[in-house]
Amino acid sequence: MTKIYFLKNFEEKFKGKIEDGALVYPLDYKSLYILKNNKIKFDLIDNFLNDNDRKELFQTCRNIWSEFTNISKKELEYNNFNVLQAIDRNEVQEYLMELYSISLTIKKIIDKFSPKVIFAPKSIIEMIKQQAYNIKLIEIYDDQEEELSFDYVNVRKKIGIIKINSKISRNQFKMIKNFLQIFNKITYWNNNFDNNLKKILLLEFDPELYENLIIQIRKCGCIPILVNFRKPAISSIASLNFLKRTQSVIFNPKMLGINENELNNAVKKICPKIIDFIKQNNSFFEFNIYELKLSSIIKKRIIRILEERLDEYIKQINYFKLLDERNDIVSSISLNLSGESEMIFSKIKKNTPLILLQHGFSNYHDFNSYSDTLDDYDLLREKIATWGNSVRDYLISNCNIQKNNIIVSGSPRHDDFDPSKKVSSSKKRIVITPRPLIMHVEGTKLELQLRYEKTIRDIILYLKNFDGVEIVFKLHPQQNPHNEIIKSIIRDLDPEMPILQDENIKKILEKSYLLINIAVDNFDASTVVFESMLMNTPIVNIKLQKNSWIYDFEKTEAVLSFDYDSNYQTKISEILTDEKKYNKQVEKLEKFLGFYLVNRKCASENLIKSLL
Repeated sequence: MTKIYFLKNFEEKFKGKIEDGALVYPLDYKSLYILKNNKIKFDLIDNFLNDNDRKELFQTCRNIWSEFTNISKKELEYNNFNVLQAIDRNEVQEYLMELYSISLTIKKIIDKFSPKVIFAPKSIIEMIKQQAYNIKLIEIYDDQEEELSFDYVNVRKKIGIIKINSKISRNQFKMIKNFLQIFNKITYWNNNFDNNLKKILLLEFDPELYENLIIQIRKCGCIPILVNFRKPAISSIASLNFLKRTQSVIFNPKMLGINENELNNAVKKICPKIIDFIKQNNSFFEFNIYELKLSSIIKKRIIRILEERLDEYIKQINYFKLLDERNDIVSSISLNLSGESEMIFSKIKKNTPLILLQHGFSNYHDFNSYSDTLDDYDLLREKIATWGNSVRDYLISNCNIQKNNIIVSGSPRHDDFDPSKKVSSSKKRIVITPRPLIMHVEGTKLELQLRYEKTIRDIILYLKNFDGVEIVFKLHPQQNPHNEIIKSIIRDLDPEMPILQDENIKKILEKSYLLINIAVDNFDASTVVFESMLMNTPIVNIKLQKNSWIYDFEKTEAVLSFDYDSNYQTKISEILTDEKKYNKQVEKLEKFLGFYLVNRKCASENLIKSLL
């Protein structure tokens, strides 16, 4: 009799519940890691979905959400805005990709083995029950309801006078923000919001990353207004002083003269009505995809998101409507169009021009164009500012965007990346940047975890053979649970290994000799690769997945890319020991930047002048 275990959010305390001789399939990276460390035999789910399956799944999930958010019902609207559109679509995409990739994989495994008994945690049992299989289902543990992936904020900095080093909930973050608004008013305040000067809105910007942009806004006689609902505008005393020095304004709803009591009372009446309407309409969630019945599970997740955040959405609709009615706001700049506040503003506004600023190292071509929605090109209705002509040409050719709607500005974020400021040291610092696994594009791929562990181990062991070398790991700053697994792998190999995450990447690269990037997907390149180029630091890019295409930065050998099972160590050795080859590689970096990037060191000035 075939028995199958499907494990998700597995913990070591449950390892005794697994019977010998059964098929064991981990469904997430955490479970895989625990099974491997406890030497419990398991099989991988990866081969049950091929690349075409995953590509189709990505597009299907995108279409699902597009259809869902375009439901035309007055009951879902507030101020003529469909509140479903406020939900961050990348959060939903990640959730749907995980849900459907796992569900489809389980279906294929069941079809292949026809098991009589399935053991699984509560969430997976619920998923399988929806499909009405004639199989005995046994719940082996209750995996507690997972937190919403975008429902917390990682804070590992000094915010004003408060020192925090933890993951905090959105509600906790709001409390801290409210306190800081009072603190800011005590420490400094000005009337720039109420004066007659022109203003430019910056939506969800980190001022420490965009200091030059803010400075240029002020030089042009405008006031920067930072509108930050999801992330702190003040992340340190230095950022506080900078905003004070530039006379920037941190948006506070009280500036609009809103009666908060009246608004809160209105919210309390509106939110339950909208949520109750969704609860009573199952037809909204009946997506007939791959013959999988998942409507009740998806509905549960959407309702949960709205129960926790709908009040925020309603308030933001009011705030943005009033901001848009002002005649002194001449423009607004956003880094995306799919985040909660960005989406609300883009739909609410009528008067204020909105510019989408390229925020990452985009490298789209025909072979990966289906995934360019990750950069919100499909949502673009007005202008976009690109880092160079390469992205401009792609947008014109592949996205039907008119040339006059494209500002080729350069990258304001990187104006102050200057290789002449690099610091020499007695040791050659090698910065290793492991990009975390994400599910937005391909869903769950567990084999990558095994390759990840082996690749990190191989790199560390190889580099330790060199004298005069310093190894530093720099994790991606995003909120991603896989970062914790990466940390565990590194700590198991070397407990003393430096692991950085939130430290300023420019300062790290100023001391770097070589960057080794671990690429988990091949749909784009990490921005840290581009930043390393700007600092004249050669890059060895190790790809955990093989593909048939190569990018421009690979064709020109500006980035030295290798498959995970190739002899990339030889190239690392050459760069570390041969100064001529090292300098030749730096020349290739500069050549590529000349092709990809314009207005180096003066992008902020060019962007702001183009808006006024």
